[in-house]
Amino acid sequence: MAQPKVQRAALVRGPGCVVYKGVTVYASAEITADMKVNTWRPTVSTHGEGGPRISDATAEITLTPCGQVSADLINILYPVQYKNPVLGARAFPPSDVPLLIHGKAGDKMQFGNVVITGLPELILTPTATAFGQATFTAVIRDNMSRDQAGSFYTVPAASAWDYLFADDQVTVPYAGKWGTQEIVTQDGWRVAFAVGLSPVVVDGIGTVDFELQSVKVTATCTPSAMTMQSLAQALRPEGLALGASMRMGKDLRITGIGGGLDVTLFDAVMTGGTGQWAPTAPRARRTAYVR
Repeated sequence: MAQPKVQRAALVRGPGCVVYKGVTVYASAEITADMKVNTWRPTVSTHGEGGPRISDATAEITLTPCGQVSADLINILYPVQYKNPVLGARAFPPSDVPLLIHGKAGDKMQFGNVVITGLPELILTPTATAFGQATFTAVIRDNMSRDQAGSFYTVPAASAWDYLFADDQVTVPYAGKWGTQEIVTQDGWRVAFAVGLSPVVVDGIGTVDFELQSVKVTATCTPSAMTMQSLAQALRPEGLALGASMRMGKDLRITGIGGGLDVTLFDAVMTGGTGQWAPTAPRARRTAYVR
């Protein structure tokens, strides 16, 4: 057998960017496209399992957007169907929206029907960029069968990578206010989003959509100047009958100073907090506000 050999030009590597809804999204690190082919196996009592059969196919495209902030990018990462959720509503729009991955080496991969399903965590501090990892999900295109070319992906002709990047990443301090209480933090805010989606599956086609089941938002911080008494009064372990609503009509607003984002959790309640007595740490270790 001959020894292996390879042409260096055939080793396709390197970073790229995503183009979605006409917006170029740059990643702080890698972009991944995980094509998930689900299988099952028929069985025969005398022979065991047969060969795998395909039962569904989807793809997850993940990236951590760099620190650029714009209205168009915010609309992509946090679309209106999640900000104003209607339970049972469909995640995918009536018309297919493609997502293009363009490698800096010139190669391209395009998924024909994509929606965001994992909203990136917000990291609100001047010592980090604003976004965590985002997840987009691709399913088969509308009104197309699995055996049609281009029903799931296409490979456009390679072309030179000529996107322009402006070094305008936003990193600013943030001020937090819960109701009338101002909150100064040790290391900024983290705002996490949990979106519950249920797949819509059609026999012979597979997953064609998702239905919205739930949206939960949690903001956490380490307050720098919160006493144990203030923490206990906010958490209310006494004074509320079991089964009583914790809602107080207090919004949590986190605002960038001199730019950045303006995030509001309407009617937020504090549901977690830990006091600590340590030589080099504030009294309140971590607090959580949930909407």
